[in-house]
Amino acid sequence: MTDSQARGASQSHATAPETVMPDLSTSTHLAHPDPQALLAHLRGSLEEHDIPFREDGDVTVAELTTGELRFRTGRDGLGLDLFAGTASNLHMLCETVLHQVDHADPDLAASLNWTGMDETAGPPPNFRLMELLASHRVGRSFQRLRLAGERLDEFERMGLHVRLLLPPEGRAPVWPVVEGGRTRWPKGDDALHTPAYTIRRVDGRAGWVDVDVFLHGNGPTCRWAENAAPCATVGMMGPGGGWIPQADRLHMGGDETALPAIARILENVLPETKAAAMIEVGHERDILPIAHGPNARIEWLIRDRDRPLAEAFLDGAPSSGAYHWFAAEKAQVAQVRTALGRSGGRGKKDRYVAAYWSR
Repeated sequence: MTDSQARGASQSHATAPETVMPDLSTSTHLAHPDPQALLAHLRGSLEEHDIPFREDGDVTVAELTTGELRFRTGRDGLGLDLFAGTASNLHMLCETVLHQVDHADPDLAASLNWTGMDETAGPPPNFRLMELLASHRVGRSFQRLRLAGERLDEFERMGLHVRLLLPPEGRAPVWPVVEGGRTRWPKGDDALHTPAYTIRRVDGRAGWVDVDVFLHGNGPTCRWAENAAPCATVGMMGPGGGWIPQADRLHMGGDETALPAIARILENVLPETKAAAMIEVGHERDILPIAHGPNARIEWLIRDRDRPLAEAFLDGAPSSGAYHWFAAEKAQVAQVRTALGRSGGRGKKDRYVAAYWSR
């Protein structure tokens, strides 16, 4: 499971301003000769992404912002109960479990069935077809896309991230469908490019979201972002990922790929929150104005000129009493995750550490 996939399911554990009660559920049973070993594998994989667990009697509970996973071991296998507040979140929890089980035992994943799920083939509940309203450059290295679509209200209360779904150039799009409780993605010549991005701004009533694309090369998304004309369509999956941390003190760090998320968080935390953010960029011309409260400060680091991002973040990290948020390249993230894991007083509920890209 990649960090981006984990984000799509859960990865920040801060409480969203509006809590949606988990009134939707499904369950399954995984027949396995060693259910304890299967549980240990699934738990270990999820804990690698800082997802916290608790014991509730004989039940092991994984706490995600999208809902809960409840594991029950028995003589003949492992039972799973999933709870979420929206159909989109329940679907993402199912996808998370399927991904983890597939890594542990592909044959077991192929036979997995969910109770009470609609068996009718159709688009995933978290899929939307979006239309490009406008596009313009922000600073030197970002292209801001305003995308219009339906059912965007939930983006205002949960999930910072989405995936844009781009078909191969010159081919008609083939979108994913849900069959038998799982997403079937187009393959071969119809395979989609599915990068993850942060929702920079959203207006659910007006029906639009803003997405900032970091222009870092000549990849499919960068080409589309720079060249697409108004009324062009693109698929979008979401919302997913973390939310605005509800903390009295916030310590943040990230590079260009994390800049849209950091900016949105700083613009939306409570005014009394004491926030510090370190942002690493490639050039002084990449420094962007970010609105923030009176108790927030931003330190900009220029790559290859100033001290490395991970080092600066860890040197300034409070020993306790703060929520730690860090997103950047995979090696830097591993350095930060290891250091925070060794430090006392920093539980998994008090941090979000995610690899947004790898070399």
